[in-house]
Amino acid sequence: LPSMAILILELPPCPEDFQAEPNAGLTGWPCVRKLQNAGRALHSFLNKDDAAAKASTDAENSSPSKGIDFAARASMEDKQDFYKMLGLQDLRYRATQQDIRRAYRQCCIKYHPDKLAQKEGQEATSPVAGRDEEEGEKSDLVRDEKASDSPELSDIPKPVRATLERLMQQGKTDAQILNNYQMREFIDGNDVCPKGLENAEEKIGRFRRVWEGQSGPESEADVAFKALSNAYSTLSDAAKRRAYDSQDMSADIDDTLPADKRPKDDADFYKTWAPAFERNARWSTKPMPSLGNEATPIEEVLEFYDAWVGIESWRDFTMDMEDAFDLEDASCREERRWMERQNKKMTEKHDKDEKTRMSTLVSTAHKWDPRIIKYKEDLKN
Repeated sequence: LPSMAILILELPPCPEDFQAEPNAGLTGWPCVRKLQNAGRALHSFLNKDDAAAKASTDAENSSPSKGIDFAARASMEDKQDFYKMLGLQDLRYRATQQDIRRAYRQCCIKYHPDKLAQKEGQEATSPVAGRDEEEGEKSDLVRDEKASDSPELSDIPKPVRATLERLMQQGKTDAQILNNYQMREFIDGNDVCPKGLENAEEKIGRFRRVWEGQSGPESEADVAFKALSNAYSTLSDAAKRRAYDSQDMSADIDDTLPADKRPKDDADFYKTWAPAFERNARWSTKPMPSLGNEATPIEEVLEFYDAWVGIESWRDFTMDMEDAFDLEDASCREERRWMERQNKKMTEKHDKDEKTRMSTLVSTAHKWDPRIIKYKEDLKN
């Protein structure tokens, strides 16, 4: 082995003002420490969403709705047009939930029965919202007893009267009560009414007259506000709104399709079929492409028809069925699920017819589209 020489150097001592530089390297294993977040910056970060939501709510409540004629809507002449009652007749199915909430708040501020009573110098209580709870319970009890014991209703079995009482308290109309599944059992015949409930419409109307006669008359403001609340509860619920929008006749729903015939020229094709696709695009769960024109590239034309062939519709035909179950009549969660399954079975035919209609729309347009005709001819050549 080669020999090694060891050289020892003697260094001078450090000066008195010498300061060693700090070592930035790790001197051991890294460790993890849990830090507690705190401080003014943390609280500002956590509360910024609440502050933004509060500012948005204050802006909605303070800023007047533009283009809403409250005076024309106060009478609630057409209680079936929920969008018109909220002043959203121009938006209708395009209205967002924020639009609906804002319009409802503005209506409540202006047309709540308590507000109107205060303006007229009356007591700030109404049969709807301001009635004393104890007195209201007593009056309701007296009303129920008198309605049940009225000699005018002696020919109506007590279980039927109890059902009518419950449905009327829920605000059901005579037509809705007549189609209620429990009432249908009485009418068709069961243990309570072995021979069926005869003259059901007359009995329902007579019971309502007695029941409302005992309850006392409601002011126009109370009736209007109830209708307004019903409109909001329908439009703010996703499932109910789908069913309402699907049969909203005020929205000019047109399910007719253009005739299956050769167009006069290319311009006639676009004039005829473009509006048809625009009308039906509203039923899609996602935005749909437009028909385009003669300058549209063939690649986009093919993508257009591919998209419409696979269209998914949100349309709900529950309100079009007279025998549909009202989910609000369910007494428990299991019964509600059973009603949903029955309604789904009844809507299957409507859904099938709707798919056939949409398929006919796409296939017929594809048949007479001049761009597709030219594309097929080019492929042959």
